[in-house]
Formats: sequence, C-alpha cells, structure tokens
Amino acid sequence: MEKIKNIRLRTDNSEIIPYTIESIPIYAVREQQSNYPNMCGIMHWHDDIEFIRIVSGRMNYLVNDNVIELNEEDIIFVNSQQIHGHRHINYEECIFDGILVPTNVLVYPKQLAEKYVNPFFYDSKFSSFVFRKGDRGHDELTNTFNTMMSRLEKKVDAYEFDMVAGAYKLMSAIIKRLNCKGVERIGVSPWTDTLHRMIGFIQSNYKNTISLEEIAAAGNVSRSQCCKIFKGIMNKSPNDYLTEYRINKSIDLILGTDMKMTEIAYECGFNGSSYFAEIFKKMMGESPREYRKKKRNKNI
Repeated sequence: MEKIKNIRLRTDNSEIIPYTIESIPIYAVREQQSNYPNMCGIMHWHDDIEFIRIVSGRMNYLVNDNVIELNEEDIIFVNSQQIHGHRHINYEECIFDGILVPTNVLVYPKQLAEKYVNPFFYDSKFSSFVFRKGDRGHDELTNTFNTMMSRLEKKVDAYEFDMVAGAYKLMSAIIKRLNCKGVERIGVSPWTDTLHRMIGFIQSNYKNTISLEEIAAAGNVSRSQCCKIFKGIMNKSPNDYLTEYRINKSIDLILGTDMKMTEIAYECGFNGSSYFAEIFKKMMGESPREYRKKKRNKNI
C-alpha cells in the first residue's frame, strides 16, 4: 500500500515539508513524473528552497507565472515562498532528483547568513534560476547533487553531515551566480502574496463547499481579479485548481486507505460519488476503482 502524502499547512498557509532524513530537516528524493496525478505536480509553495535536477527526459516547470522547459541535466533553483509546480510534456516520462532545504538550516554562522543568505531569500528579483549544461556553476551543482543522492542512498556513517554540507554547497553555487550574466532569472509576480492566501484558503477548506466569493475574499480582491490572477499565474481558474487539488487528495485516500469511494468523495469535498467518479475519470483516464486496482496490483 502506498504511503499517504498529506499536505500540512502552517498558519500562513505554506506547506510543511515531510523531510525524508529523520535527524535533519532536509528532503531529498528521486521521483518520476508518472507517479503524479495526470503527470502534473500541483502548484504549491513553502518556505524551503528547492533544487530540481533532471536525470532523464524533460518536463515543464512552473514558477509563478513562468513556464520553463527543463531537459536532461538541467537544474532549477526555486527560492523560498515561490508558487511552483511541474507538468509533463506530451505525457513523456521524466525522472528527476529533488532536494529541499529549509532556510533555517543555512543561518550559521550568523555573519555569513546576514551577508549572503538573508538578502537573497528576501530579494523579490530572484524567484528562481535555471542552470543548463555549460553554464557556469552547472558542474558544481551536478557534482553536489550526485554526492548528496549517493550518500542518502548508502546512508554511510555520519552521512547527515554530508547532506548539510551539500546544502551549503548548493547555496554557495547559487550565490556565486547572482551577479553573473547568462543565468536565466525569473522574477516574482506582484500578485504572488495574494495568490498565496487564496491557494492557502483552498488547501485549508477543500473538504467544504467553497465559493468563488470566498476564495477572492481570502486574497482581498474582487471575483474578476481573483480569476485574472489564477489565470495569469497558474493558467487555470480558481475552480479548476480546487478540483485538481481535491483529486490529488482523493488519490492519497484511494491508495493509502480502504475507504469506500463514496466516503472518499465526501471527504474530499465532492457532493456525490457519481460526480467524483466522472471528474476523476476525466482527469486520470480511468475510474477511481480501476485506478486503485491497477496501482495495488502493480505493487504486489
């Protein structure tokens, strides 16, 4: 049975990352696009900085209102509190490594944090960087990725120190590129904070009936402005995001529990099992029951 991937939220509605290393707050994992519903990673945000390295294949990475195509060996850095996600290109498979580091891991010594790290985290010009093969710093980042993923896999003695050291090396490579030409910098939309609040409202209340008025009120904007912000940054309507989020949450329950489909439908905010099954099949290409059976048979 696959593990449920519950999204937990802080009071500011940012995601709490389920760190993969027990003794230190670092998330590092190899993933594949086909493990995500409809081969898309839903748009979200968190305080942690994020590094993604494409191992094979390609995918589109979304940061705020930007869509960046990533190919094999490309690396993208996403700064703290940026809205991001990923999706397939023509339903092609993509294997990628992801490393997430909370900002509080990089605060020692204090003098270096004040000089280099803090100004970077809070600079709205730097929502993300892309490093492609041949770019300055790309090889350094690649070597650090390889070392960290190898140490994580083998879990040799004191490998946790290697992971923390790797996090500092990743951050060092980013800082060195701040004032260099050639790196692809992606800025921040002026509506990012507003979208944070509206997404957070949806993620906190998806089990209930939610109106467009309530979503807009969470961002302190009009209904039309709410729709414009979602469309401009996420290329979808507020209702589309809500439906997508509910389907993502339903998959957690389909795979991680033995709940009946009717129970799952109501638990995830759908007003009936028939409508839930209809939307699920439209998004996933098969019914919830077929999806559960296929995934569980695959794991036998």
